[in-house]
Amino acid sequence: MTGPIFLATPIRMDEEKAKDIESWLEETLGTTVVQAADVYKRKRDLGWDGYIDYVANGMDYYTRRPIFMAICCVGQCLGKATGQIVEKALAGRKPVFCLVEGSEPGQRIIYQIHGFESVDTENWQSGWKLRLSPGAKNECA
Repeated sequence: MTGPIFLATPIRMDEEKAKDIESWLEETLGTTVVQAADVYKRKRDLGWDGYIDYVANGMDYYTRRPIFMAICCVGQCLGKATGQIVEKALAGRKPVFCLVEGSEPGQRIIYQIHGFESVDTENWQSGWKLRLSPGAKNECA
């Protein structure tokens, strides 16, 4: 895959763990990975809606290539903003993936996303759930 991947890490994730996941993805996929927190720091002046559009469908003004070639979520449960990013990315036919920890220590598995659903619209931090490829374990209650 060429071009950067947007890494949607949970807001409460330890910075060291997020950096470890970023490095693992870069090594595994052979491309640049950019964490959500870094993008938001640079683009917060766009507001939530502008930020969501920028991540999901933003295009480079000069090259006309997508800002991000794919979206990778960490874990199956999402907050509202990430859910909206996933929804818009899927509508724009952008690849969306989910990284989950495997059953063995240090094992990580990447699943393709086939959609998402709202499980609790009052819970803005984890009220949305990704629908993973067949055979994936459901980690949201």
